[in-house]
Amino acid sequence: MNRLIPIALAVALCGTVASHAGDNNTIMLIQQSPFGSSQGNTLMVDQSQASNSTVTGVGSRNRLLRGAMSALGLEGEYALQRGENNQATLTLTGDGGKLQLLQTSNPLRPLGLGISAGDNTATVVARDFANGTVAQVGSGNTAEMSLGDSATGFVTQLGSRLSTSLEVGDGGTAVITQIGNNSRTPTLLVEPGAAVNYTQIGNNIAPASSTEVQVISASNPGAISITQTAW
Repeated sequence: MNRLIPIALAVALCGTVASHAGDNNTIMLIQQSPFGSSQGNTLMVDQSQASNSTVTGVGSRNRLLRGAMSALGLEGEYALQRGENNQATLTLTGDGGKLQLLQTSNPLRPLGLGISAGDNTATVVARDFANGTVAQVGSGNTAEMSLGDSATGFVTQLGSRLSTSLEVGDGGTAVITQIGNNSRTPTLLVEPGAAVNYTQIGNNIAPASSTEVQVISASNPGAISITQTAW
């Protein structure tokens, strides 16, 4: 049985949810917009070629994000789109894929017309047993993610006008963290079985060239770590 569960809390629910589902797929979602909003939030989910897949909140499965999201009051079992004009397109194929989604404007400010814009955009494609997370806290952030069979991908964007693109091969792992404003990563390509942590902290960080970063393999059990900072 497929389940689609939109729930409104003590604010207006304003948004669009479209779902195409295969067998035994689940979506758990909350959309929050201010009263009187005409923009709302949009979630498009395609599970037509998937089975036993789930779309849930960031606190439900990911220990990496649980502490930070709990401190901001954003941890929960339900995927969350909070603010206005947040958009997400999620495509799951095969068996057992898991995606977690959070898109929110400043969580420390109350929802109200004129201060509640989110404008975050996420596009995720996940194959069999992939586990993916996109957490966008701020405004105008963009994330693209493609996950192969049994791959894992985490994208966390805390700030405004941050952008990243990630492709993870079968069994690979990638963690991208962006904290700041007006920064972007190159396209990160992670070969099957490889692992990488890519972190940007600061403002106005950009790759030296337009070419992608390709992680081919890791000689040690741990992940390759790439850190960029600016002040």
